Amino acid sequence: MSEKRPEPGTPMILQWRKWDGSPHWTNEEIYLGSDQWGDWLGQPSGWRSARPGREFLAHSPDVTLIPRADVAHGAEYAPTVHRRHPKGMRVYIDLGWDLRWTDAGDLDPVSGMPILLTGIDMDLDVVRVEGSAAPGSTTATSGRSTASATATRPM
Repeated sequence: MSEKRPEPGTPMILQWRKWDGSPHWTNEEIYLGSDQWGDWLGQPSGWRSARPGREFLAHSPDVTLIPRADVAHGAEYAPTVHRRHPKGMRVYIDLGWDLRWTDAGDLDPVSGMPILLTGIDMDLDVVRVEGSAAPGSTTATSGRSTASATATRPM
């Protein structure tokens, strides 16, 4: 895990992969900086997210926190908060493994941006959509499964 961070405002790639090492989501991001909670990335409207067989441009801006992790283990989740998402998505938490910073070297072949952060996507996500279910509810989804479970936290 690299201790180096890009300068705030640097365009970069967050590259997710599957457990077996195969490619998964590639997200174009901007490094925003760090604080006591970790490192912050932003994805402006119109920036690309892609995986094999699917690609889209961000409908609205979002910000992602990469929590602080020790050198031996990368972060294990990445919460993203959306504003004005067309489907009402407010919070999306990727549960992952070994989410860590790399030394710049590899470039994304489509955007030419440096791949500075990599992680294993466990395909277990927690999503909060405004206006769905009970107030304060969160939906957990797993991979491509159509099943979901809703857990409501006390208010």
